[in-house]
This record gives sequence, structure tokens and C-alpha cells, in this order.
Amino acid sequence: MKTILSTLLIAVLGIGYSNAQTVMSRKTVTTKVVPLKYKDQTDTLYLPQIADRLPQLQKALSEKELLTGETLQDVINEYTECGCGITSLQYEVTCLYSDLISIKLTYETMGAYPSTNQRWLTLNPNTGKAIPLSKIITPRGLQFIKAEYKKILLNRISKDRKAYAGDADYVAVLPKLMSSVNKLSLDSPQVKYLVTKEGILLSSETILPHVAESFEPDRNVLFGYNQLMKFKYLDAKGVLGKH
Repeated sequence: MKTILSTLLIAVLGIGYSNAQTVMSRKTVTTKVVPLKYKDQTDTLYLPQIADRLPQLQKALSEKELLTGETLQDVINEYTECGCGITSLQYEVTCLYSDLISIKLTYETMGAYPSTNQRWLTLNPNTGKAIPLSKIITPRGLQFIKAEYKKILLNRISKDRKAYAGDADYVAVLPKLMSSVNKLSLDSPQVKYLVTKEGILLSSETILPHVAESFEPDRNVLFGYNQLMKFKYLDAKGVLGKH
């Protein structure tokens, strides 16, 4: 199948974007649109394309990195043969500065069953390397975020526990849910975050299998800038301090 590729500009969100920052974003990230077709079924991949002036970020967000180790042609071929594999990819840049980019990648896949998952990346555009939360939040702020995040998730699980009272399937997975929250560390690869225009959005990977995923609590928690700045949790000397 002949692949039609086109490039579109993406609208990028950020923290209090000025006109200059909006122009910068349009010069930094564009979109490659890749249509997929299997019989009468069609889907689309939207791949972020990074400007040549940022080679390390290009490498970090290369097609092979975005497509979990596969080449673009492999993904196209698999979809053409069975309508399976990666069936959709969309992205949103939630923040972009000269020294920070946050990007949310949303995948839809088809294997034994359909699945949706997200990758959240916060990178230094100049090096392509991940920016740890400790480069944005003070040590005291990290302690607060960790404790508050666990508290909020445990409260959500407590509400679900009441809603699913008497459900044997929920009772069976409850210990695993509780353990996943109690053992959480902000340094864990299971924990992810995005810088957004509202604040720092923190989340963690789900741990239940497909048949029980409806029992997962909402794992996203937003820590707003007003709260972070009021208690001086946002590091004035950190990556966001100068912005």
C-alpha cells in the first residue's frame, strides 16, 4: 500500500504562552499524518516531528521510539494485514520552553482485545533526556506531593470499595490496588508527570489486567501552580523557576 504522508502544524498548549512562545512551538513540532487501511477499516497515526535544530530531541522522539521499537513500515504492514497492532497514535504538547517539553502520547492497539494507553514524557529539548520532577519541585515539595498523591488515591479506592461492596471480583483485586499505592515512589518508572498550563499533572501506571481494569481508580492528580507557589514547593532555581 502506498503511504500518503502529510505535514500539519499542531496547536501547542503551555503555561501562559506568549505569542513568541506560540511561534516557537510551531517551529519546533509539526505533525506527520499517516493513514492506515485494512479492508474497509481506516485509522490514523499522528506522529510529532521535531525541527532539525534539536537533533537530540529528534532522537528521543524518533519514529522507532514513538512506535515502541517498531519501524513505521512495520506498523503499516501489520495494520494492512490484520487491522491489528498499533491502530492509532495521537499526541499533545502540554508545555514547551527552550529547556523543557512535556508531551502526552495516546496509543490505541489491537491484539487479543483493544487497548488504550498513554506515555507521558517531560524532556530537555536540547539533550533529549528526561527531566526528573526533582528539577522542578523542591525536596519539601516532593514530600508533600508524594504524601498527597497517595492520600488522594487511597481516598478514591475507599470510595470505590463502598461502591463495589459485595463484589467478589473487586475484593480479590483490592489488596493489589492498595499495595500499588502504598509502595509508590516518585522515582519509580511507574510514576509519570506532565507540565501543563494549570500545574503539574501526576499519574501512575495501572496494574490490573484487562479483565479487571474497570476497578482501577483514576490515577491522575493535578497540583496547581497557585498551591505549589503558595507553599514554595516550586523550585525558584529549577527548570520552571525562570519561567
